[in-house]
Amino acid sequence: MRLNFPPCEIKTKEIENKTYLFDIVRKKWMVENPEEIVRIHCVNYLISHIEVPISMIIIESLIKLYNTVKRIDILVKRKDNSNFLLVECKSPSIKLTPRVFEQITRYNLTVKSDYLMVTNGLHHVFYQFDFQEGKHRFLSGLPKYS
Repeated sequence: MRLNFPPCEIKTKEIENKTYLFDIVRKKWMVENPEEIVRIHCVNYLISHIEVPISMIIIESLIKLYNTVKRIDILVKRKDNSNFLLVECKSPSIKLTPRVFEQITRYNLTVKSDYLMVTNGLHHVFYQFDFQEGKHRFLSGLPKYS
């Protein structure tokens, strides 16, 4: 499947008829599935084009939201430990509906990231959240990491 990310090299291996992809952030082999492919491409995009240091990327972190535990896909931290970017990755077969945006917006109530990205690998939506106004504004892309 051709995704809408810049090309990147992904290490793969086969074990017992299953394909595994190497996650450079977690430094481990992950079973290939559509969402994992999107996540790995997105991480490579963040490192190579947004200039995010690999040490500032957190994958599948747990957060507490309304007495439940949720798992966020990608979180990019700043050096001061504030949150630069929250990313929600979906399989390419999942449409980016208002429900997906509601999900990441709810997560951001806890995370409080300045920038949000939703991607299914084919379509990417970027926006910035203004906490004082309680509003978001859509962006054509992400700023370089700072």
